[in-house]
Amino acid sequence: MEITLRATNKRIKKKMVRDFQWYDPYTRKVWKDRGGRMMFRYDPALKRSIPYVVEEEDWVTENNYEELIKWVTEKGFDIIDTAHRHFVTIDVPAIEFESVTRELYNNRIVFDLEESNV
Repeated sequence: MEITLRATNKRIKKKMVRDFQWYDPYTRKVWKDRGGRMMFRYDPALKRSIPYVVEEEDWVTENNYEELIKWVTEKGFDIIDTAHRHFVTIDVPAIEFESVTRELYNNRIVFDLEESNV
């Protein structure tokens, strides 16, 4: 029997990485850095604001396609077809069908059932 697993969207907290550039008029150089957010603090010794980059996390939406592929390879099922990083079709022996569907329900994996023409 064939089972089609469908990737669903989920919200995860992810570290944000942005490219920053700023021009320092005193040294006449362009500085580059990567991070979450650029902030400035006043340095009384230099009598000017100095930029620095801090890490930042934000909620983003991603699908769980990689988790589906990982689950399928851990269980040792044959992948029949994959479609546009949204669907994974696997072949399940009839003997293991009920235990596999129970495990899919327990892991909250959305799936559709298809009967193969044998």
